[in-house]
Amino acid sequence: MKTTRILFFAVAVLLAGVAVANCAAKGGKADDAGKMTLNVKLPDGTCDGQYMYLKDVGTGDVLDSVQVKNGAATFVHQGGPDKCYVVDIRTQGAAYRGLMVAESGQLTLELKLNEMVIAHGTPLNQEVLAFSQETARIGNELATMAPEQQKAAFEKMMQQTRRLYDKHTNDAVGAYALLAGGLLETATPEELKEIVAIMGPNIKKMKPVKEFLSLLDAKGRTAAGNKFVDIEGSDEQGNTLKLSQFVGKGNYVLMDMWASWCGPCRREIPNLLQLYNKYHDKGLSIVGVFVWDKLENLQPAKEKEGILWPQLIDSKNTAAELYGVNGIPQIILFSPDGTILERDLRGSEMIGKVDKVMKDFTPKKP
Repeated sequence: MKTTRILFFAVAVLLAGVAVANCAAKGGKADDAGKMTLNVKLPDGTCDGQYMYLKDVGTGDVLDSVQVKNGAATFVHQGGPDKCYVVDIRTQGAAYRGLMVAESGQLTLELKLNEMVIAHGTPLNQEVLAFSQETARIGNELATMAPEQQKAAFEKMMQQTRRLYDKHTNDAVGAYALLAGGLLETATPEELKEIVAIMGPNIKKMKPVKEFLSLLDAKGRTAAGNKFVDIEGSDEQGNTLKLSQFVGKGNYVLMDMWASWCGPCRREIPNLLQLYNKYHDKGLSIVGVFVWDKLENLQPAKEKEGILWPQLIDSKNTAAELYGVNGIPQIILFSPDGTILERDLRGSEMIGKVDKVMKDFTPKKP
């Protein structure tokens, strides 16, 4: 799985902050044996006769399907406050989607074309709905604010998100705060330690959270000060190629994890070219790690950008996971003995770091 892509759960529910249901609702009455009854309404009859699917966000499994009749569908399913479900139906390029905490009781989803809507009707869903409406309001205001006001408003929004998580460290509302609310992505390393320390088992077992925690663990193992982790892929001819063929061989090495479709990646190439031309015969090697892309796109990109350094094709789709990468470019500087010196290098900062280490460096003679 390509971990750089925004996790399925986050993709779905981030949209919910933009288009949440506005109707007020009374608390749902609990059903017997913890069952959730979900009443779905569609605005027109375009989906009649088609099947709507109920999916478990935590596992990615399809749980049930119901045929739409007269613009409506009803699901009755065993749920629980630790689970988050989505409904999904697509037709002729249009999509109707809804999100809910699978809390027992009566839930209603009034779907809208190409929008993610949050269910209403039970206490936990009402809490998610209120939170989403408030963060959507703040998000809309951000566009009209000065930069310093934006920062303060964003910090306020993240404080609200943290409070929501602290109340729900073991249910789907907490997972919503972590993923849709952006708490995992924006937290500092120290805040992440606190978040994980109080995280309950129900959240930890959710697939998107497990993937993020795995990513976080890999990032920790490849933080500055640790030895490099080898990557095995192939060269452009299909021959086996490893990162260890470049790193730990007595030179400084810049590893550039990139893709041809990635604009920020392409914008860093002139900086890498500058460093390559200045230091490649003085003990600096550069190796590209080509990720999340098709091999056929590599050569045209190399020719257009003037790339001169070797490329390791991530043919096994493991590079990003090994280094805990969820966004590219990821440029890492390795010392001559293979120790990771810096991650997340860009622009003038990268040039300054390399200038500093290369200033008095004399490579060992073969």
